[in-house]
Amino acid sequence: MPYNSLITRGNLAGLVTPEYSNELIGKVNEQSAVLRLAKKLRNIPGSVKTMPVLSALPTAYFVTGDNGLKQTSQVTWANRNVTA
Repeated sequence: MPYNSLITRGNLAGLVTPEYSNELIGKVNEQSAVLRLAKKLRNIPGSVKTMPVLSALPTAYFVTGDNGLKQTSQVTWANRNVTA
């Protein structure tokens, strides 16, 4: 088999029945380390949800000496769409 061959839904259409596919997806959700650690979003009523996210990360600054002032950075937010 070549290194760049793909298995698509068309290749598996008749091989995996819906009962088995639902069970497989359920087991993946239960046993996947990534899915257990990832953040789960709330259920959304439609297919698109707008939510605020950081658009620029803050920068850490350090004080030099005993009585220096610490510089601050600006944090900005932007509305982004999450499509289910």
